[in-house]
Amino acid sequence: MKKIDFYIGRKNLITFLVASVILLVAMYSFFDNVLYFFADDTPIDLGDALELNADAFSKVKNGDYVQIKGITSIQGGNIKKGLLGERHIVYYLNGSSKFIIESVVKSDDENVGPSYKTIKGRAYAFKTNKKAKKMFDFFEKSLFISMKEDGFFIEEGVEPRKDYAGLAIFLLFLGLMVANVVLFVRPLKSDNSDLEEIDEL
Repeated sequence: MKKIDFYIGRKNLITFLVASVILLVAMYSFFDNVLYFFADDTPIDLGDALELNADAFSKVKNGDYVQIKGITSIQGGNIKKGLLGERHIVYYLNGSSKFIIESVVKSDDENVGPSYKTIKGRAYAFKTNKKAKKMFDFFEKSLFISMKEDGFFIEEGVEPRKDYAGLAIFLLFLGLMVANVVLFVRPLKSDNSDLEEIDEL
């Protein structure tokens, strides 16, 4: 009768578990970006901010791709993002208290004033998304502008099938997770094979 025994060194097990937890958390943090990458690239049309399509708005979920028209306000703020310090402007749509918009500044020109435009981007709910909640609080506490809690923070220009960075990072972590499992299981198979050879002798 062949003896089957698995020896798991404590150090190897702890290393495997710690690495697995870290990689799973990292993969989870980018999973929404992967889902969004493969999402429908036809935006949910919310109409005009002043004459909102209530039926479409009621169906919007955190992370959806949306489109809305409105008059941009000059009240908001400037933020820098990324390694190169790309400048973004944050504002709301005049006459509406449901939408905060973040747009990339495409030139060195300052925002000269309101304009009517169509905005397409990824929507984050004030109620459930941390990033959106921070913007909600910023407008409330710093600008003294109260937004509706059922509203959304929209990152203009963030469209499905365009952001390969999030997908690439997720696949990188997935590859590391596979390597982590393989490096853990391989010694177990080797140890078991050696034990079977000893039993046969």
